[in-house]
Amino acid sequence: MGKAIHDLVQEHEKILHVLDIIRKVQANDKISVNALIKFYAELADFIEIYADKCHHGKEEHNLYHTLAPLGDELERNMIIYLIKEHEEAKTINNQIRRAAESGRLSEAATAAAKYRKLLLEHIHNENEELFPAIEKRITLDQEEVIYEHFMAVEKRTLGEGGVSKIDMIIKGWESELLS
Repeated sequence: MGKAIHDLVQEHEKILHVLDIIRKVQANDKISVNALIKFYAELADFIEIYADKCHHGKEEHNLYHTLAPLGDELERNMIIYLIKEHEEAKTINNQIRRAAESGRLSEAATAAAKYRKLLLEHIHNENEELFPAIEKRITLDQEEVIYEHFMAVEKRTLGEGGVSKIDMIIKGWESELLS
């Protein structure tokens, strides 16, 4: 696996970890309403900054543009479908944010569960179908250029030390909500 695809798979692992935190938080009836509202507001920030702007930004603005002209019609249609799912994820995240900001816990939880379901399938499709197709089609030089662009997107969206900050947020959720 090349560096660019490896980077995306690692980000998928982090997102999957957060999706599992959502599941565990929603199964835990001992968490206070205020803590849950705070979690959903922070979750909306995580989704917007990490999952959407950073991760989906890398895919949409770098990877998909490189693959689309190289791939067959099936792969191009898959890319169109995945981009639509990114848009759907943004819409759902806006629902999470609005509900959390208004203190509507049930709506925030419902939207988060919907987001979780969408992303579980989305990540599976990318990892199992799209990424292997990409690995077969791009050259090492193309992948190096894509990876350099990925690092620029990461720095622009997360800032210096951004991944470490994201990791701290996730650890905070685990210690505050799940321990």
